[in-house]
Amino acid sequence: MAGLSTKEANARLAHYGPNALPDIKGPSALRIFFVQFLSPLIYVLLAAALVSLALGEIYDAIFIAIVLMINGIIGATQEYSAGRAVAALRKLEEQTASVIRDGTAQEIDAREIVPGDLVLLEAGGRVPADIEIIESADLQCDESLLTGESAPVKKFAAASEGVKVDASDRRHSMSFAGSMITRGRGRGNVSATGTATEIGKIAEEIGKRSISKPPLMIRMEHFARRIASAVGIVVLLLIAIGLARGMALGDLFLMAVALAVAAIPEGLPVAISVALAISMRRMAKENVIVRKMPAVESLGSCTMIATDKTGTLTMNELTVTDIYLPDGTALCFEAGQNFDACAMHGPHGKGLDAKPQADALLRAAALPNEARLTEEEDGWKGIGDTVDVALLMAARKGGLAQKDEHESYPLAGRIPYEADIKYAASFHRHKDKIHIFVKGAPETLIEMADRMQMKGASVPIERETLLLQKEELATQGLRVLGFAEGEIASEPDAQYSHQHLVNLTFLGFAGMQDPVRAEVPGAIRDCYSAGIEVAMVTGDDPKT
Repeated sequence: MAGLSTKEANARLAHYGPNALPDIKGPSALRIFFVQFLSPLIYVLLAAALVSLALGEIYDAIFIAIVLMINGIIGATQEYSAGRAVAALRKLEEQTASVIRDGTAQEIDAREIVPGDLVLLEAGGRVPADIEIIESADLQCDESLLTGESAPVKKFAAASEGVKVDASDRRHSMSFAGSMITRGRGRGNVSATGTATEIGKIAEEIGKRSISKPPLMIRMEHFARRIASAVGIVVLLLIAIGLARGMALGDLFLMAVALAVAAIPEGLPVAISVALAISMRRMAKENVIVRKMPAVESLGSCTMIATDKTGTLTMNELTVTDIYLPDGTALCFEAGQNFDACAMHGPHGKGLDAKPQADALLRAAALPNEARLTEEEDGWKGIGDTVDVALLMAARKGGLAQKDEHESYPLAGRIPYEADIKYAASFHRHKDKIHIFVKGAPETLIEMADRMQMKGASVPIERETLLLQKEELATQGLRVLGFAEGEIASEPDAQYSHQHLVNLTFLGFAGMQDPVRAEVPGAIRDCYSAGIEVAMVTGDDPKT
């Protein structure tokens, strides 16, 4: 497919506009300054300043005016600085996209994508717009940004694959802007850009002005009304008493105004602004940008936090922590991202005599695997499905590099993971034979295998024993995968598929967990000490 021509793409860009979320411009510094005076207590102080000025009390009027100016400057400075910080963060987001235009693949600025563009998608990239899939090769996307669900969603081209898609559920044949491609590759036609995308609609809703008021503003309004009511009642009472005693009306008015001015706490707005400004600075040191000063007090009024688990309390990085072999040998991994410093060991340092069997399991984890690891300045980065990345890291920690294994075992065929079959497999040439490596749901692989690895020997499989081992791992809160291998004769020009999965030997289990962020335990303790309840919202098994 040739895609759009450059001329047509430019015309559509002029018609539809850039592929960008709405850039809601913040108010000017002058507007932010004047907003600081939109408070009932400030209104009372302004009235007091005007009355003082009318009565000739110049010093009182100047003092109140200075207090109001200090309050406005402090609030405006803090909110304007926070707004600039947010704008700077938005500028850091630079995204490119691969498209086909004029018959050739091109890398362009994602903001220049237009409806009708033919976009190329591959693992590790972010979807630049809402795209209708026309070709899919095991394409899966992480749509947690839109749905909150961490499980990747498999994508397919409905028209080409003969799958009927309900109009109310387009998730299977659409990839949405902002989602991350975790596996596979594909291509599709852009159906919506900018604010017309699903995430663009969400951004527009978020950008709408909120009609609710912060708790601090509500309490300040109540406080201002109470002061005004109390001062009014006292003034009327004093005027009534003064008239009863025959005092002049002019003297009574001056006395009433003086009482009103004295009763109003001129320093309260400044005290509140200073306290909130200090809180904003402290929050900024914790990498939290607060755009509106009253929002700090809103956080302080919080009594309960309902938090997601995956990616919030945890690292959203599955890690293989344990390997269990069929003979009962248990091996575990030391934590860390420095693979050269990590090691695999058994309980109390024992169990390393089973490393050849563990290597066979890790090989079965690394070869039927479409993720990849790249070494960057700040460490290793995994690209692809989180489970596959975890398995590659485990293999690397165990001394097996995926690249080296592929050189020793050239790929001859692959069966991608499908939810209905619950496994993935790959076929590799090695010493005039085809070696089979399978990973997937333990129950499925135990049923498929005929034999199991036992202390370096292949023996008849004991399915009940293996299922009990799997259940024991699951009760520890681990996510469990099984692994198997096999060997068949090489066939010239063969298309290896499911019927070739024979003579399998079950190799063992890998237990994975999503580690808790280091700062989470302390943060939860701080919440409880502050009287804030914490509830975890997750779809995981309660045992986890």
